[in-house]
Amino acid sequence: MDFLQRFLIKRVQTESEVKLGHRKIYILPTRTGIFFALLVFLLLISAINFSNSLIYILTFFIIGMGLVSMSLTQFNLYQLRFHFAKTEAVFCGEKTNLPLVIRHQHKIKNYHQGLVLNYPGFTHCFNLDEPETRIYIPITTSVRGPLILQPLMISTTFPSGLFRAWSNLQLNSHSLVYPKPVDYAFDLENDKGQDKTQYHFKTGLQEFYQLKNYNPGDSLKHIHWKFYAKSDQLLTKEFSDGGQQQQRIFNFDDFSPRFSTEQRLSFLCYMIVQAENNHDHYGLILKDTIIAVDSGPIHMHQCLSALALYKGAFSG
Repeated sequence: MDFLQRFLIKRVQTESEVKLGHRKIYILPTRTGIFFALLVFLLLISAINFSNSLIYILTFFIIGMGLVSMSLTQFNLYQLRFHFAKTEAVFCGEKTNLPLVIRHQHKIKNYHQGLVLNYPGFTHCFNLDEPETRIYIPITTSVRGPLILQPLMISTTFPSGLFRAWSNLQLNSHSLVYPKPVDYAFDLENDKGQDKTQYHFKTGLQEFYQLKNYNPGDSLKHIHWKFYAKSDQLLTKEFSDGGQQQQRIFNFDDFSPRFSTEQRLSFLCYMIVQAENNHDHYGLILKDTIIAVDSGPIHMHQCLSALALYKGAFSG
């Protein structure tokens, strides 16, 4: 059965919406169905051996019940429609609940019963009592970019349990995963001999404005100890009162060559989020993509989407 399922999954194509027709629904007898077939076979042999009309009638009556049950089990999935509703983007590593929308057009109440939705690590049993039902599937993101899901499986053994009908669904989630924000977004290798500095987070009523080289007499509380542990270089954090609006241009190529592409994208992601939280104006230069200076949720989504969909390699 597992071999058959793997073979069928390979034939599934990714679609935005799936409507189940006869060609997309598979059906096989369950273990109970196999014993049922053996019982019918024994009754048929008995009817032939004893030439008993009552056994013949009983045998064909049971066969008819089995055929009706098989048809009802398949039609329990027939013409169901599936698609994912749009959701907000999340950062890599976060969990999200994707809303799977299931619709049917049958006017008969309680027509689709005993349905089971399977996704790796998630199983949900339900009945379709309304024309539209939403099921939220928990997903833990691990890679930036378009959220690619594993195949879903919808199945049923309703009404008799003699047969199991199922279909494999490969749906486009229409969701985006931003890079994971990382707060080491700075590079000290400035061609002009000046330190490249970025503000990062708020501390009390003051905002982290920039980094500078450590000078004797600077407060030990303001030393960036995490950076010192990585590079053995002392840097001091400078703070501002938050009253001055900052304007920044974030450039993918401004980072040291020792940082990988994913690290650079994570740094830029953190910087963009913090700039938006501080109500600053900022722009983004990402190889051939240039996003002009602006602010606001739409602008932040445009910048983070460019990071999420970035496919180039870095030069360094």
